[in-house]
This record gives sequence, structure tokens and C-alpha cells, in this order.
Amino acid sequence: MNSFKKKLIILIMLVSFVFALFVTTSLSQIPAFTDFRKEAVGSDQYFFDQQGRLIHQLRKDFKKRKLQWVSYSSLNQDFIDILLFVEDQRFYNHFGIDFKSMVRALGATLKNEKIQGASTLSMQVADLTRPEVLVGNQRITKGKIFNKINQIFRALLIEWKWSKEEILEAYLNLIHLKGEHQGVQTFAFAYFKKYPSSLNRQDALIISSLIRAPNQSQKRLSKTVCAHAQRLQPPMDCLVLDKKISEIFLSNGTINFESQEIPHLAQRLAKISPEKTEFKTFIDSELQSKVYQILEKNISRLQASRVQDASAIVIDNKSGQVIAYVGTVEKYSKAPHVDGVLSPRQAGSTLKPFFYSRAIDKKYITAASLIEDDKTVMSWSGGLYRPTNYDQKFYGSVSARDALASSLNIPAVKLIKMLGLSESYAVLKDLQFSELKNPDRYGASLALGSIEVRLDELSNAYRAMANGGKLTPLVWTHEESSPINQSSIMSEAAAFIISNILSDPNARKIGFNWDSALETSFWTAVKTGTSKGLRDNWTVGYSSNYTVGVWAGNFSSSPMRGVSGVTAAAPSWNEIMTYLHRHKKSLSPNPPVGIVQKKIKQKGPLKFVNEYFIAGTEPLDEWLTQSGHKNLSIVFPADGSRLTLDPHLNQKATDLLVTYKGGQESKSVYVYLNDQKLGRLKPQFKLSQVKPGRYKLEFRDEVKKATLSTSQFEVH
Repeated sequence: MNSFKKKLIILIMLVSFVFALFVTTSLSQIPAFTDFRKEAVGSDQYFFDQQGRLIHQLRKDFKKRKLQWVSYSSLNQDFIDILLFVEDQRFYNHFGIDFKSMVRALGATLKNEKIQGASTLSMQVADLTRPEVLVGNQRITKGKIFNKINQIFRALLIEWKWSKEEILEAYLNLIHLKGEHQGVQTFAFAYFKKYPSSLNRQDALIISSLIRAPNQSQKRLSKTVCAHAQRLQPPMDCLVLDKKISEIFLSNGTINFESQEIPHLAQRLAKISPEKTEFKTFIDSELQSKVYQILEKNISRLQASRVQDASAIVIDNKSGQVIAYVGTVEKYSKAPHVDGVLSPRQAGSTLKPFFYSRAIDKKYITAASLIEDDKTVMSWSGGLYRPTNYDQKFYGSVSARDALASSLNIPAVKLIKMLGLSESYAVLKDLQFSELKNPDRYGASLALGSIEVRLDELSNAYRAMANGGKLTPLVWTHEESSPINQSSIMSEAAAFIISNILSDPNARKIGFNWDSALETSFWTAVKTGTSKGLRDNWTVGYSSNYTVGVWAGNFSSSPMRGVSGVTAAAPSWNEIMTYLHRHKKSLSPNPPVGIVQKKIKQKGPLKFVNEYFIAGTEPLDEWLTQSGHKNLSIVFPADGSRLTLDPHLNQKATDLLVTYKGGQESKSVYVYLNDQKLGRLKPQFKLSQVKPGRYKLEFRDEVKKATLSTSQFEVH
């Protein structure tokens, strides 16, 4: 064999290898059609309700406008026939390359005649499905030999891997049509205000004539369309087509959808998962609309009170699914894009139940314990703090039940002192509030809601009380797994007692009278809150089925006028709850294991009441809430005081003579220091050899299971 033949064989082998490598590489770039559909994402995100109905559409890509993928079966046959008539008449008879068209185009080029298109529909799909075009929204540079060869090979491979219907489906979804619009569905919505299934023969001819030159002038498009129309059987009227083309060019091509029902929730979910195209939420569309209407009506009623904004969330207790979500009511808001469910606002008195539950769990108090609601001045963080009630009144000796249900401030602040700042902060940390700051920023005003919380997190904390103290994350979409991260924010027994208090109309009469918007004809537990300066009103509560949270105020933080949680937010809360239970019962929970009920004497018109206690904290006998110890209080060491050992005596410890006022010696009152029992209360006694440290001195009535007086002090 001579050298020439050897070189020829080597060349043929090399060319064959390169060809095989090229084919293999190209083939690997052609995915299965089902996989390709998943990758070909559009410019919008779609949000569906729990029934699968589209309720919101949100644009995320502003480089192009491409709506949901259209299936081949959703287009009528007339549209397909006209498309193939204009674009590729031998589509079903070739394997990706139309050799007759290529020969004709080559001949026209050699004769310097007008160049005729030779690219088949499959070849166009080959370009449109290239990764750099699909993902990067780039155009293929025409006229380059390499690109044409690549296009031909990709077309052959696409024909090999995909069916003709799949190729057509991809084509109809990827073609660029006038400006930013990509795909038949996008163009149909933008200019014809139709679904693709409703496109007629005239629409089909105009769309098909735009494909080769999407941004051609009106005059050129009319000429092209009319030329095609005359060749059709039967032919179309060019004047009718001209009128339709004129309407297209007068239109701005905007796409407006009626389904814009959850603007704030859609933005929230899109921010969490920007890569997702579809979100299947648990929103109940009918409920969503009703909640919005209720908020809008009540804000209208409150215009004279300078209320501009309101938000609400509805949660299914058992599953944690969010079934209604209104960020604000656009009609009255000066900041309609702000999401009130997500925005941190001062919590007001809505946090009190959680502090009471901790004190009950620690057995510092019971629901029947007496707390003095009187003029109080206490030392805190080096200064003096003078808490007052919302109505500026004092109610004397009140039970913890009445104090919480009526939202009295002074007893709540005393409860914070009893728990201590560290434990009180731990209560809030357990609730998993994302806006919680360093504990050093807070003082006794924790009880009055000086911290900022979000409506969704606060409502979920109340849902935890409805679920026996178990806190789980909220569930927003079907794609999320059932919540497995469960934590306990209080015992089941404490949750039951707090729920019983918050559902007691008799207990809330001091603060809200008998006929407030907190009263429902079915079982509910509810709490209101009003922040400092009348900037935020809250009402959050739950039935046996749902938790509803409502906030009212102004996003600008400007104060409202003459409103409270029970007048601004509560009416909406009541209406939403009533609507939810129009066909559903809400029954009070049964006492869990570890709860005992005991009849006790109480002041007021109700001489005897049945009260719930955690087992072991109930009184041994019936007792009156007004006892001889109601004015018992520690004088020295004073609450919040700091005592210094005399450095000249080189002291390491000292004796402290305790003095107190009110009350009398009793066999039922005991002295506790840092939760350790020292003995019965005596007229005079001292604390022996007290070393530097922090101390909590308490007088406890062990018959009533009540703390009568507390003093927290430091020794240095």
C-alpha cells in the first residue's frame, strides 16, 4: 500500500472519529422531551389555591415574557394546519431536513435571486433548544457555516429522540413573537386576550407570519399575511386581516390577569424559592376573599380614627397550613406593597399569656393566685418604673385569671419581676420570634409588649397553645413536608389553663365588659394588644379548629386615635371566626392528665367558682381571695436594691434583718430564698451569712399556693 492510500485511510478514520464525536456530543445535549419541558421555565411564577385553581401570577424574569407551557393538545387543528402551511408544509414527510427547500434556496443564491428560507421547523427547534439560547435568552448568529452544520445535526437528533407532536409543542412554546413575547400563549394573551385553544384561522395566520421576522413593520406584516391569505383554501379577506393587524400595533402588548388574589404571600413565597415556577398553596380562595372584604369594611369604619392598614392570617390548628393571608388592604393604605403579616410591630399585651403560663408551670402562681393591682413604683436597671393600666385605674387584689383575661398591666409587670428578666426572655426565645433582640435591651416593659413581633409568628405561638403547648412551623405549600421540628413552649396543663382563662367572659369583664367583640357564640380563646402611643392594635385567638390573627394600625407608625385592640382589630377577628364556623362547631378542650378542678371562694357576686389547677398546686381547703395577707409586702431588702459589703471590715458575708409590712404571723406563710424554703414567716427574722450574689426572697402562702410578696436584690 503506497503512502497516499495510507494517508487517505488515516484521514477518513480521523474524519469518522470527529464525526462520531460530534454526533455523540450533540446527542448528549438533546434531553428527553419530558426533561426538556421541566428545564424550559417561563418568566412567571404561578400560585394555586388548595383546589388547584390559579389565584396569582407573578413575573420574575424581565428579560423576556413567557407564560405557562402550552400542550400540543390544547391547540385546535386549524391553527396547526395554518402554521405548517406557512412554515413547513412537508413537516410530516421529512426527518428534520427538507432537501427540496435547501436545493431551491441554494439555486436562488447562485442566481443572485431573493434568498428563500430553507430551515425546517425542526431546524428552528434545534436552535431554540440550544442551552445558551434557552437559559441565556441569546440569539443564534446566522450565516456561519459551523452554526448551520450544528443546526442540521441537532435537527436530525431531535427528530430521532422526539415525536413530531413534541417537536411542534416545543416550537409553539419557544418561538419569539414581537418584542419580549415568547411562545404562542404569551402572544395570544398579550395581543388577542385569548387562550391558545381559542385562536382562530386569522389569528393563526398572523402569528405564523410573524415568526420569521418578529419585529417587522405593520406594512410589511400586512403584505406578508395577505400573500399567505390568498394562497389558502378558502382564501381570507385581507381587509379583515389588516384591521386585526392594526389593532395589534395599537396595543401595548401588556398582560393583565384577573387572578391576583395573594400579592403579599406570592412575593413572600417567591423570595423564599425564586427558582420555583409553581406553588400549590393551602389558601382557601373563598375564605381569602371574605377575609379581605371584612378587613376592608372595618378599615372604612375606622377612617375617622386614622387607621389606614390592617392585616390578617388564618391557620389550620392541626396541620399548621396557612389558609388565608392578607398583607394589607390596598384601598386605604399609603404603603400597599408592605406586607403587614411579615412586618415587625410592637406586640402590646399579646405576650402576657406566655409569661403567665411560665409562672403557672413553675408553680409560682395558679389561676386563682392574688396579685395586687395598685399604684406601683419599682426599681429596674438602675431606674424607677411606674407601670399603669390602660384605663389608668387600679383594681386592688385580683386573681391571676382576672388579671390576664382583662389584660391588666400592673399584675403582668409584677409577674415579670417574679420570673426575673432572664426567665422572661427565655419565654420569648422559646416562641422563636425572629425579631427578638439582645435581652439587655428589654426591661419590665417586656410584659407590656415593648418587643416587636410578626403577625405570622405571634399567631403561630397562639396556635401552639391551642395544640397543648406544642409549637411547629407553619406550612405554606403542598411541596413542604409535614412539620417535624416540634418544640414545647409550655406544658399541656398550663396551655389548658391559659386557654380556659382566655375563653372566660366573666374573667375579662374588668377590662372589656360583657358585650365586646371578643365574645363568640362558640368556644374561642382570645387576647388583644395595644402598643405604646396607639400605633398597633392586635387581636389573636383560636377555636378548636383555627387560629386567627389580626393587626390594625399604620405602616407609617403614625398613631391612631381613640381605638384599642378590642375596637380596631377585634371586630374583624370576630367576623372571620364567625365565618369560619358557620358550618362547623368549636368545642372547649377537655382537661388533660395532671389537671384538677376545685371549688373555691371568691370575692364578688360569684361566691364559689370552680378553678383549674396543676395537680399539687390546688389549695387544701376552700379559701377566700381576700385574706389577712393581701397587703403583705417586703420592705427590706427592697425589690431591685443593690447591697454592698463593707470593704473596711473585709466582709465575705453578712446577716440581713428582713422587715416587712402588712399581714400577720400565720402557719400557712413560709419564707423562700432562691426557691429554698427557710421556714414559717415570723414577726422578725434575718437572713444569715448572705454572700455576694443575686437573690430572690419570697413570702408564699402554701395553703393558697400563692406568692404574696417578692423582692429580688443583689449583694456585692
